[in-house]
Amino acid sequence: EKTFEVLKNNDIVVHLAELVGDPLCEQRPSKTYSINYLASLGISNICNDLGISKFIYISSCSVYGSRSDEKLSDENAPINPLSVYAKLKALCEKTIIRNSGNFFRPCILRLGTVFGASLRPRFDLVLNTFAGQVANKKKIQIFGGDQWRPFVHVNDVSDVIIKIIKLDRKITSGQIFNIASFNLKLSQVGEKIKKIFPNAEINNLKSNFDKRNYRVSTKKSKQILKFKPKFNLERGIKDLVTFINKNKIV
Repeated sequence: EKTFEVLKNNDIVVHLAELVGDPLCEQRPSKTYSINYLASLGISNICNDLGISKFIYISSCSVYGSRSDEKLSDENAPINPLSVYAKLKALCEKTIIRNSGNFFRPCILRLGTVFGASLRPRFDLVLNTFAGQVANKKKIQIFGGDQWRPFVHVNDVSDVIIKIIKLDRKITSGQIFNIASFNLKLSQVGEKIKKIFPNAEINNLKSNFDKRNYRVSTKKSKQILKFKPKFNLERGIKDLVTFINKNKIV
C-alpha cells in the first residue's frame, strides 16, 4: 500500500532500491530474493497497473557472468549469471520485460562496475576499493588479474538516467542497454593505478580469484542514447583518492 501511494502520482519511476554486491547477497540469499526479486516484481506490477509509461530498471552487466572467449557481449549475447545477485538481476529483467504492455514499456540498464565518489560511497567495488587502499597507503590486492570487467563512473550513470528521463519514451521503451565507459583486465587496472600513483604497492595473487570474466559492447547506448562517458579511469580514481583523503575515510 505504501509503495502504491508513493508511485501513484508519478509518470516516471527509476528503480534502484535493492541489496547490492555479491558477498552480501550470498550471505543473505532469502532476504535478497524477497527484496531484489519479489519487491522489484511488485513495483513493476504496480507501475503496470497504474500505466506508468517510463520505468527504468537498473540491472547489471554481471548477468553476462563468464565467457570462455574475449568477445564483446552486446545486449543480445547469451547471459551466464554466476552469483545470487546476478541470477536475480537476470530473473528480474525477464519478468519485467514480460510484463510489458501498451502503457508499461520498461527500459533496462545493465551497468558495468560503478566507481567514483558519491554522497554515500561504497568501498566493496573494485576501483573504489583500490582507491581506498591507495589513499590509506595500503597494499592493493588483485586476485587473479586476467578477468575482464566493464567500468563506469557514477556521474556518467546519473547522466544517462537523466537523459533517458528526458527522451521520448518511444526511443527507450522495451530496450536493454549496456552502460559502461571502458573494459579492462584487473591486472591492467593495477598497471594504470601504478602509473598514476607510483608509490602504490600492488600484490597479484593467483588464488581465490573471482570467476566472472566479461567485456561489454556499448555500441547500442552510444547510437541510441548518444551516451558519451566523461570520466576515464585516471580522472575518476584521482578524484576518488582526493575525496577519501579530504573526508578522512579509513
